[in-house]
Amino acid sequence: MGNVETQGVGSLISFLASTTILEPHLLYNEKTKTWDGNIFVFNKKVQKDDYIGTVPVQVKCTLVDEFSQDTFSHRFYKVDLENYFRDGGVLIFVIEVDNKNNFEIFITSLMPS
Repeated sequence: MGNVETQGVGSLISFLASTTILEPHLLYNEKTKTWDGNIFVFNKKVQKDDYIGTVPVQVKCTLVDEFSQDTFSHRFYKVDLENYFRDGGVLIFVIEVDNKNNFEIFITSLMPS
């Protein structure tokens, strides 16, 4: 099996790009400090005059024997959580990839209250 992060990010990009209002800008094997990219959000279709805004994204990929059913967990550095807070929040995607290259995508948001 190849690189699990490449497979996970690729599956997320394909999933997001299949919509008519989301344009993913995610990096493979990135080494940025806190974020893994952005998703551009549009009102009805992906074009400049329909642009609504940009959402910062963090992507975590993991190889699993079985997919999580109801919950998952992942550790984050405190400094990353503080950066998300200062930036106005983040969407976190956790992608589980099994040994047959199937995947499950989980999403949660961390937004300041």
